[in-house]
Amino acid sequence: MSSMNPVIYIPLFSAILTSLIGFYVFLLNPKKKTNRVFSVLALFLAIFSIGEFITRISTTKEEALFFGRICYIAVVFISCLGVHFSTVFPKEYPNDKNIFPKYKYLLFVLYVVGIIIAIIFSLLVSPKDVEMSEWGYRVILNPSTGFIIHWLLFCSFIATVSLSHTYFKKHISNNEKKQIQFVTVGFLLVVALSLGTNLVPPLYRISVFPMTTFSLLIFSVVVAFSMKRYKLMKLTIAETADAIIDTMSDSLIVVDKYEKIVNFNKSTINLLGYHKEELINSPLKQILKLPEGGEIDSKKIFKSKPFDRLYKNRELKDIEADFVNKAGNILPMSVSVSAMYDNIRNLEGIVLVARDLTEIKKSLTEKDALLREIHHRVKNNLQLISSLLDLQSEQTENKKIIEMFRESQNRIKLMASLHEQLYQSKNLDKIDLSNHIKNLLDNLFSSYTISPDAISLKINVHNISMDFKKSLLLSMIVSELVSNSLKHAFPTGEKGEIIIDIKLEDNSYTGTISDNGVGLPKGLDFRNTNTLGLQLINMFVKQLKGSIQLDKSNGTKFIITFRYIEKGKGGRKDGK
Repeated sequence: MSSMNPVIYIPLFSAILTSLIGFYVFLLNPKKKTNRVFSVLALFLAIFSIGEFITRISTTKEEALFFGRICYIAVVFISCLGVHFSTVFPKEYPNDKNIFPKYKYLLFVLYVVGIIIAIIFSLLVSPKDVEMSEWGYRVILNPSTGFIIHWLLFCSFIATVSLSHTYFKKHISNNEKKQIQFVTVGFLLVVALSLGTNLVPPLYRISVFPMTTFSLLIFSVVVAFSMKRYKLMKLTIAETADAIIDTMSDSLIVVDKYEKIVNFNKSTINLLGYHKEELINSPLKQILKLPEGGEIDSKKIFKSKPFDRLYKNRELKDIEADFVNKAGNILPMSVSVSAMYDNIRNLEGIVLVARDLTEIKKSLTEKDALLREIHHRVKNNLQLISSLLDLQSEQTENKKIIEMFRESQNRIKLMASLHEQLYQSKNLDKIDLSNHIKNLLDNLFSSYTISPDAISLKINVHNISMDFKKSLLLSMIVSELVSNSLKHAFPTGEKGEIIIDIKLEDNSYTGTISDNGVGLPKGLDFRNTNTLGLQLINMFVKQLKGSIQLDKSNGTKFIITFRYIEKGKGGRKDGK
């Protein structure tokens, strides 16, 4: 009759769902230890569930005892696996940074003790511990076998401490913290319901509906939700990036906002002579000697020279700094630095891409080759960062955030294009502005999927060359203004026209960027606005030591002027 009670099928459903989730997690990333340990844990959870199901529908006490033993043995190893999983979740850390300095040996001892407990339990349990309930047969604990409860409590405590240590002591992302929260809550729910319904009440002959397998169903749902919402167990962007950056010949170092090195590639290890465990989470000042006597102030992150410029320009390109290797030798480096921000523009850290200048500095005759190679490397690195941003943007469906990623990618692609043009040019001091502006606008139209039939583009830039800095600033201004036109000037899809005109007259450059669209909103002060694009435009004009005017008589027309400066044989010519 008990077999007709529908609640006895809950363990069967739990076993099926837990097995599927464990198998799916393993397939997501079979090389990741976190996934492998979780898959084994899910297997034992499924063994427990199927064992309890068969125990309930057994026809004899002997049969129920056999499968009941399997259930309790599974509980012993689930406890061990819970501790093991807590040491590698959400990812495995170096041994010396783990809460268990030699956790591999401790885990080995833990499993050995678990085996001994399982054997002792199997010897002590007997048919007298099998009783019939309204939910079918079950094997209950008695004072001689109650040590299973102490073992579960002990392992639960260790696992909780380990997860808490990772949550509060490790420099982990907010997404990883969310993963820990969900897994910990689900894990503690299983422990609480197991103790409160399956294990403790039978000791006192209290009849309570056994809810362990029901809690496993909830735990499976929690894991499934976390996998969907927080990319639990999946191959992360960070892991994908690790595989990409390890192919770079240049040194790449990621530093968090606490000045700690959190990631680096193989080139960095080869360059500095450290082991991986020696560099991870070590302070940046251990390997970096700043020029001009700069020092990193822990209370003002990266506010030292030259990193103070990072707050003004949002990035530093090709600055010279010295690395100090493990042997104490000084290595001159060319370093490009970019800031990393979260979704609400809080600084999360910086990325350094560095090229060793030791050999190149020995010979001044290699100056041209050095400059071309640096521009080529920086271009490649910028393209790599653009690819990483593209991967990161796939992790969200928020259109506003996706738009932010696209704008950042366009800015990075612009800089990469300048570096590419420099290393391909015969003259490393000048940029052919006509070709560069045309390529820039082609990329923008492609990025926003704008058809030439919808918005026509006229470019009037002839025989104008500029140095790298001015070319970068002016092209960034053009990019921001044209992007604004593409996004806002033609909201209803009507046909329009964008005109770019840049000329040199009377020792001054004049750049005109105009469209015949709907115009800027009334009352908008483009010199004082919260819009990032307009803020950048005003900042770039200021760096050019120029001026900017707005004409709203027909659509929108911005006019930028700045002085012509040339380095000549007699010194610098700036019209003054």
